[in-house]
Amino acid sequence: MKATLLALLTIALGLVPAAYSQSMVEYSNLGVHAAKPLAAPLPVIHGKKVADPYGTTKGPMWQEKNARVKDQNPAPPAPPAVFILSSGERLESADYVMTKDTLRVVQNGTERTIPMSTLNVNATVAANRQRGVQLKIPDNKAQMTLSF
Repeated sequence: MKATLLALLTIALGLVPAAYSQSMVEYSNLGVHAAKPLAAPLPVIHGKKVADPYGTTKGPMWQEKNARVKDQNPAPPAPPAVFILSSGERLESADYVMTKDTLRVVQNGTERTIPMSTLNVNATVAANRQRGVQLKIPDNKAQMTLSF
């Protein structure tokens, strides 16, 4: 008897959070539709739509501002970033992760980790600016720059 009661109590307690979260999902959008009645299909008379009786918007509800035309070619890829080390060595890569302490660069499938202390920051920023690459150097441990 105790085992059955314990099993029922466990099931009941397990369902309470699920039921609560379900009700939160179902009622979370009520505030969005409270101002207007739910939209119904517009009546059509002789192939023409009747004026919108609900005052809802016409056309698509959402459209990306800079949506590309289907026939338009995609933009060319950005040039790879260039990193200039204090020794004068130049590294080019589109795949990198930069933190305040390290630079991890992938070149030809090989990953290389370089301390930021060996990076010539001014020359690196200037070289990337000439290429049109906006390279942000992290200045604290909470920042990171990446590209892939």
